[in-house]
Amino acid sequence: MCQEISGDVVELAVIDVMGLDSQTLNHLWECSEVHKFNRVEVCLHLLQTLITKALDDGVLKIPPPILSRVYQTISRGFVNLLNTKKITDTKFPYPFAQIIAVFLLVHIFLTPALISASVPHRFLAPVFTFLAVFGMFSLNFISMELENPFGLDANDLPLEHFQQEMNDCLLMLLHPNTDLVAEMDPSGKLDFKVLYDEIHPSDPSEAQDAKRSRRIWSVRELAKVANETEEERAARAESEATIAVVPRAEDKEVSVPASTATVTAVAVSAAETAAQGPLKAEDVQAMLTKSIHEFNQCIKQWTGSLQTQMADANKGTVGLLGDVEAAAKLMSQEAGNNNIFRFSARTP
Repeated sequence: MCQEISGDVVELAVIDVMGLDSQTLNHLWECSEVHKFNRVEVCLHLLQTLITKALDDGVLKIPPPILSRVYQTISRGFVNLLNTKKITDTKFPYPFAQIIAVFLLVHIFLTPALISASVPHRFLAPVFTFLAVFGMFSLNFISMELENPFGLDANDLPLEHFQQEMNDCLLMLLHPNTDLVAEMDPSGKLDFKVLYDEIHPSDPSEAQDAKRSRRIWSVRELAKVANETEEERAARAESEATIAVVPRAEDKEVSVPASTATVTAVAVSAAETAAQGPLKAEDVQAMLTKSIHEFNQCIKQWTGSLQTQMADANKGTVGLLGDVEAAAKLMSQEAGNNNIFRFSARTP
């Protein structure tokens, strides 16, 4: 497609073009060299024919209404190709280019005369003349460069890069694991609250610890997990399953006994893990890090509940003081009104 747009100026790499049979290669060569057909239209028709044959043979078990989207996407790509060819096929008007060239020649001779007559300085006059003439010619050359962006010039579009990206997309479809169905690991976390607290720590000072414990891994860590054997993965899942999960209650339900029970559960789970057998240093470190993180989360929630209760108590105290002040003002106003009434009653 890129070669068709650029007019065979650029020769791009195609994935195993000789892998086609001789009849197809002869057909492509005849359509391109003998009949001068549009190569993109020929390949598009071959692709549509292949899809239709695969549907009739039962290779593509797709309902026709859904498969029609494939034809629509292909036709939309061809429409975009035609819109792109308008840029290369529609040339700049020749009379317009002639008049621009004539006026540039006039500009070369008139500008020095006018500037030398208006600027008496012998050093500034050549500078002003050069800037004016150079600017007009630069704009003309830039417009000529941008007239056809499909080529090998420095300012043209990177057609080779586009073709390489297309080849990479096609190779991705041929990868053995392209149709792999992703599944969850037994040790994966599905609790929204737990994952949210690990990714968004409330205390900025603990951001580094949360970063180590959260389930956003680097490429190296992901490669380590991918290279694990089934026995190692099962052992890691079993070691993580023995760690007690701290219950996250609401702020109003958090209390000191709940925290004590959590610590006891962690201790019991640690004792059970120790009774099962010796663990690796990495597993022990992971268990310890996770337990400390869960304990910190519980302390944060308990502290947050205390702060909320203190804030509510302060609000109640402020409201009570406001009511007392309002009552005092009302009492003072009533006392003043009684005094005025008594004074007016005594006066004759």
